[in-house]
Amino acid sequence: MRCLDNVERIRAPSREVLFERYVRPGRPVILTGLFDGQPVRGLASVEAARELLGPEPVRLGERQLVAAMRALDAASAGTAPVEPIPPACRTVGDYLDLLRSEPRTPWVMNEVPTPTSLRARIQLPEHFAPPSGHPAPEHYLRSFAHLHNAGSATDLHFDSDGRQVFMLQVFGRKRYILFPPSAGPKLHPVANYGAALLARFPEEEKLAFLSFAGAWDCVLEPGETLLMPAFVWHHVEYLDLSLSVNFRLADHGGMARYLLRHLHWDVYSQNVTAALLYEEPGGSRHDALFQELRRACEARYASPLERYRHMRALLRDVASRLCPGTVDTDYFLSTLGPLAPWVPQLYRVYTGAPSTAALTEAMPPDEGWLQAA
Repeated sequence: MRCLDNVERIRAPSREVLFERYVRPGRPVILTGLFDGQPVRGLASVEAARELLGPEPVRLGERQLVAAMRALDAASAGTAPVEPIPPACRTVGDYLDLLRSEPRTPWVMNEVPTPTSLRARIQLPEHFAPPSGHPAPEHYLRSFAHLHNAGSATDLHFDSDGRQVFMLQVFGRKRYILFPPSAGPKLHPVANYGAALLARFPEEEKLAFLSFAGAWDCVLEPGETLLMPAFVWHHVEYLDLSLSVNFRLADHGGMARYLLRHLHWDVYSQNVTAALLYEEPGGSRHDALFQELRRACEARYASPLERYRHMRALLRDVASRLCPGTVDTDYFLSTLGPLAPWVPQLYRVYTGAPSTAALTEAMPPDEGWLQAA
């Protein structure tokens, strides 16, 4: 495997330096030493993980894009999706046994709330504490664990909750391929997924595509932490059986908090919200533009589909004004327009369903962990 290896590696700087140099401009960076000396660094092998996490309950799932495409196909056909039955694994130990007997299984432990026994080995760095005056400090931090077999992949997508993500690699190695929001039109976007199946690309063609689309490409080693800025596209390849823990921080401003709750998700809303991520209503040079979006969000429409069509056209126009030269060019025929009448999942927030951000905030707060930060 070849890798562009173009993500900077640095010793973890101060919170202020990290924000100004990497978070605000949306540049990923690999941080070394952020968790050095902590008990979590003792989990250096599958055997150590089994001893600690073996009794913990487990929930297995498929690759996200597989499940999403099955739901879209079923909705387009007017039928209910037929969900496959996962293996009968009740604990992490059961899943590790499955990986031993079926190392190529498609079932993974993907983004489950970080088990208490694992959390007890992690002292949060000051970088993860909510800033003074944050409107909802109890919802600022969310943490999830990932346990995948070698050869697995997480397909190309961006996270629609607008959070910064710090990914700690506990053991094993993962390859991360990241793209800025502006690369979206080159990734054949469908909602918040990229239909470019990078796991199937031959390596030389993959590297050529990454260069074409302006990717960052790196291998995350045990003990390292990758900062993934909000709304970056990411594709992950598991080079080894590996365990990682993410820390998701809701540090966005008032404009983004509003948009995260009221917009459907596609490449245009992604770029608009990313551009306004730290802006506050009433105190921004983009306030008139934000108010235009807000009026459209709160207007009355004949149907959710009409609202979706109006908002999609408006967001494309706003994105071209905020980010000229990025999302103005179509590299593929749009699949969203023709699909929309049959696939309410694309605009479910307009039917009254909670947004991703609202669902995340509805989870029990991580107050104890936050107080320790």
